Amino acid sequence: MDQAAGRPDAPGVRLLFPTRMHLHRLAQYSTAQEAMAHTLAHPPRPISPFVAERDGAEHLCIPDDLGFPITALPLALADRG
Repeated sequence: MDQAAGRPDAPGVRLLFPTRMHLHRLAQYSTAQEAMAHTLAHPPRPISPFVAERDGAEHLCIPDDLGFPITALPLALADRG
């Protein structure tokens, strides 16, 4: 899991889509205090992923206004269990 936390897109790392998105989100911050401030600025709410076409390919997406740095992955790369 240490490899996954540090490099969620590394070859051989298999993470479910929600886990991958949260690791990308946390990777933006170097301290727990920074991550907590971000969390307080973006209160939790239910997230319903959806499929949309982006750049000519289907992607699994989440809304853009939740504070995540990455909001879409090609469907072929989005591990959904």
